Amino acid sequence: MKALLVWEMGQDLGHVSILATVARVLIDLDYEVVCVLKETSHVASTFGDLPITYLPFPPTDRVRRSSSPTISMADILSRRGFDDPSRLSKQIEKWQAVYDAVQPDLVVFDFAPMALLAARNRDFKKAVIGTGWGTLAPGYSVLPLNLWADIDPELIRSSEKTLVDSINHVCRAMSCAEVNYVSDLYESDLTLIVNFPDLDIYGPQRNNAIYLGPIEENRAGPVNDNWLEKGSNVFAYLKSGHSITTRTLNVLKRLNVNSIVYIPSLSDDSANAMRRDGFKVSTTPVNLRSLLPKVDAVICHAGLGTLGRSIMAGTPALALPLQLEQANTAELYTRSGAGLHAGPSASEEELEKKLSALLQNEVYMDCTHALRKSLNHPVSAKTRIRNEFASMFSYQ
Repeated sequence: MKALLVWEMGQDLGHVSILATVARVLIDLDYEVVCVLKETSHVASTFGDLPITYLPFPPTDRVRRSSSPTISMADILSRRGFDDPSRLSKQIEKWQAVYDAVQPDLVVFDFAPMALLAARNRDFKKAVIGTGWGTLAPGYSVLPLNLWADIDPELIRSSEKTLVDSINHVCRAMSCAEVNYVSDLYESDLTLIVNFPDLDIYGPQRNNAIYLGPIEENRAGPVNDNWLEKGSNVFAYLKSGHSITTRTLNVLKRLNVNSIVYIPSLSDDSANAMRRDGFKVSTTPVNLRSLLPKVDAVICHAGLGTLGRSIMAGTPALALPLQLEQANTAELYTRSGAGLHAGPSASEEELEKKLSALLQNEVYMDCTHALRKSLNHPVSAKTRIRNEFASMFSYQ
């Protein structure tokens, strides 16, 4: 059996980490695994020396710039050529060539709408996996991506209709079923969401999706017990070069808490200059599975890797989103009652107030436990993935 793993859109290490876990599961099930990834800079650190064939990512047109706001996923796809049947057809031909070359029995798609369209006239098994953001719910119109904004529904309907017309032009040329909505591209044999139902923007629309929670593949070394001290302990995962990070560090230094801060890409000299009693700084990943259950609060940018693990650990978080997907996750997270969020322009006073609330009010911890229980399955995400793929072809 041969499996093809595809990642087409999006940024960050999360996509590669998800597919690396899928690859390990499929290899354990005796699949030959082939990967086509939009970016391979993290392959060595995530896939390691797994026996995988890597094929070049099909050349794509440059993403079209636009001064218009990004209202829905239809706008994101339009800028990638989905609104132009001629341009779209050329991209589909490239993915068809990949399928012809690989001849897969199974394809796993992570934020890969172009590859999904190209697969509509193919009879291999299809599985969709992702955090939910790039995984639309078939049978429904696209949603506004700014949960807090008042959006005219007609704007969304109009942009989606343009895409549907373009997609169906390609579908007719492919002699495959047309779509009623852009989301119909995501029709599959299996949908795996690496998230919690309450944090999935498309959660209320999904039918038969399986929620996995976070995939815990952290293989960093053990946490140094000397990092943890009496009193309140706070872990922060922050990105350097952002003003919200500077203000957050100022708050942590001022508060009477023991801080453990992970800042990737921070120079050793800068890290050494920041370290002092009660303020530990790491420039390399820490073992979140070991650390998070032992701290009283987490600060992160609302990426589902760290935020999801804090939920599984039962630890409330302050989310500081830096981009649109994170902002929506942070908004839904706050609505769940499990934690709080602050925008990129939040003042030190606001940050201090919200962090103090997390440390002093046990209701956030109670809501965190409720969010964790919403997964409603006793096994790990990796085990659940294995079980689902094993049942696809009646493995025992």
